[in-house]
This record gives sequence, structure tokens and C-alpha cells, in this order.
Amino acid sequence: MKTFFSKKRQLIGKYLIQFFKKKVKKLKINRWGQDVIQRFEHFARQGKMIRGLLVILSYSMYKNRLDHNAVAVASAMELLHSSFLIHDDIMDKDLLRRGLKTIFHQYSELGKSEHFNQAYHFGESMGICAGDIGFFFSWEILSNLKLKSNIKDTILNYWAQENQYVGLAQMQDVYLGLSHKKIEEKDILDLYRYKTARYTFSLPLALGALMAGQKKNTVTRLEKIGENLGIIFQIQDDYLGLCGDVKITGKPVGSDIKEKKKTLYYLTLMEKVNKTEKEKLENIFGNPDITIPMIGFVQKLIEKYKIDSFIFHKMKVLSQKTAILITSLNIARKYKKILIELLEYSLARKK
Repeated sequence: MKTFFSKKRQLIGKYLIQFFKKKVKKLKINRWGQDVIQRFEHFARQGKMIRGLLVILSYSMYKNRLDHNAVAVASAMELLHSSFLIHDDIMDKDLLRRGLKTIFHQYSELGKSEHFNQAYHFGESMGICAGDIGFFFSWEILSNLKLKSNIKDTILNYWAQENQYVGLAQMQDVYLGLSHKKIEEKDILDLYRYKTARYTFSLPLALGALMAGQKKNTVTRLEKIGENLGIIFQIQDDYLGLCGDVKITGKPVGSDIKEKKKTLYYLTLMEKVNKTEKEKLENIFGNPDITIPMIGFVQKLIEKYKIDSFIFHKMKVLSQKTAILITSLNIARKYKKILIELLEYSLARKK
């Protein structure tokens, strides 16, 4: 998996360099064209590029070769993802991403350097604009694909539908973070499915297969594999957000606590703690002035009640079902091996 992804990651990086080189010439209407391109390109190329790599993997699974269109769609996926992250950081008030200052935070500091009265608001506004521009970068790439019209139309419609799901799930995430309504595990899993899983795994796997001319039943099976992989990926992401090492993850620990994110960890913890602990947790989750001792208290309770072991068992069961689906795919053994390794990586990743 690492060998395959490492080589293909370089192709996406090269495509993005060329794409942004052309955009610099076209976006000279004011100072912000070159500015946003420089920030966006650097940000996009710092990521793991999982989504883009999955497009290439899926196409390769059925064609056993690479195509310029697959690299283009892979690059569009990475620009889309970067745009979502830029907006997500604004909503979560996160100042760190991929070990670097978030885009909106960079603009906030620019506002401070120019002595703006509302530098933070300036940063948020500029971040929203940068994310919006990124969405149109990705659409531009898709509009220029050299594909049969029926395949291209299918890809564009699929892309639009799946990204509408992400927007709706993001709204649900914001709502649940502020709501006092009781939630169930199904609510959280649905959130994982539509906010992360489908656009991170199902969408790129489906796009690669569609470009390779695969039928609906194959695409549907890949979607299910993608959903399962994505849910596992998101649960592990929740764990890293609570107990990870910021030096490895590049993201601040405790952000989900501060934003009172309704994760499986939150739900399970609240079900298992005693009354006194629950009252204290209710004063910690959603606290904008969260401290390191508060985060430490949550971490100790996770350890005390073995929450991570309980949730990991759920992930393991789901991974076993996913492995069966992967082995049933009509693809070469080497590609099944890559998908299984990706599944194992999602279970145990540290960043």
C-alpha cells in the first residue's frame, strides 16, 4: 500500500503544481489571486491525499493502468477536501491543522499585522472565501475532463449529490454540538457516514470505478466498503482528537471536547460514568475556556472505563465485515491486499 500510494501521491502533487501555475496567470485581478493560490497550494499538498489516492487506486483496480483523467479527478478530490477543511477549521475555531496555522488563522494574523480592529473576523471571512474558491478549483478540473459525455455527466452528478450530503451532515454536526437533545448511536453513525465516510472513501472509490466503466452493482459494493472504511477512519480520528499526540497528528488535542462534538466516545462515556463524574463532564464538554487539566480528566475517565477498548471492539467487528466485502471484489489479488492494508491502517493510524 505504502509503495503504491507513495508513487501516485507524487503524480497528484505534480498535477497540482501545474494547475496552480496556470491559475496564477488567470487570477491577477487583485492581490488576493496569487495570495490564495500560494496558501491553498501549500495547504493542499501537505495532506495525506487519501481521497485522491483512492480515485487512482479504484481506477487501477479495473484498468490495471493509469489515465490522465484519473489523476485529474484525484487532484480535484484533494482540492475539495482542502476546502472542506478550511471551512471546518473556522467552525471549530481550530488554529492548527497539519502542524501548521490554519488558513483563516493565517489571515487573522495578517489582519493583526495591518492593525485591523476586527482581525479575527477578517480571518474568518477570508477563510470562507478561500474555501469557496477551492470548491470552484475542483469543479474547473472536472469540467475539463476528457471523457465520454455519459460518463462525465454521471461523475458530475455523483460529485454534486455526495457533496450536498457533506454540507447537510456538517449542519447536523454543528446542531448536535449545541443541542441538549438526547442522541443515540445511530445518529452518530449517520453523521460519520455522510460527513466523512462517503466523501472520504465511497466517493473516490466510486469515481475511479465509474471512469473505468464499471456497472452499478460494482459501484454500490465499493460504496459500502467505503462507508465502513470511513466510519472506522472517523472513529479513530475521534480517538486521536481526544488522546493523540499533537506532534504526530498536527491537530490540537481537546478540540472535540471544547466544541462538544457528539462522538461515540462522548456518548459511551456519558453512559458509563457515575453521577458526580457526569456533572463534571457536563461542565467540561462545550467549555470554550477548556484547560489541559480538563482534557486530562476526560482522558482518565476514558481509561478508567475502558472506553477505547469497548469502541475498538465495535471497529474490529466492522472491519471484519469490510474485509469479507473486499475479498468478494472481482479485482487482482494485489489490489485486494492494498485495500486490506488500508483497512488495517485506518484501525491503527496515529495521525
